Amino acid sequence: MDGEFIGCCGAYCKTCKVFGTGICKGCKLGYDSGERDFAKARCAIKRCCIGKRLCTCADCELYQECPLINNLLPDSVIKIIHSIKRVIYIG
Repeated sequence: MDGEFIGCCGAYCKTCKVFGTGICKGCKLGYDSGERDFAKARCAIKRCCIGKRLCTCADCELYQECPLINNLLPDSVIKIIHSIKRVIYIG
């Protein structure tokens, strides 16, 4: 997977119908080149993630306590994500 197409929240842009139509430019495309103005970004998750220069929210040390992510996903999904991360870490 190409990292620039992984959204800050972890969604993969190329699987999104809206992204495929060209209406959505994804979370990260165009900010490094100056094509898009970061000051106009409306998504709080994107502003936080890019502002901290992270690839995704999962790279943040405050991820597990993050109110932005915790309000986005239901508790069951968050528990599954944390379980997967533990399995990956343990190997």
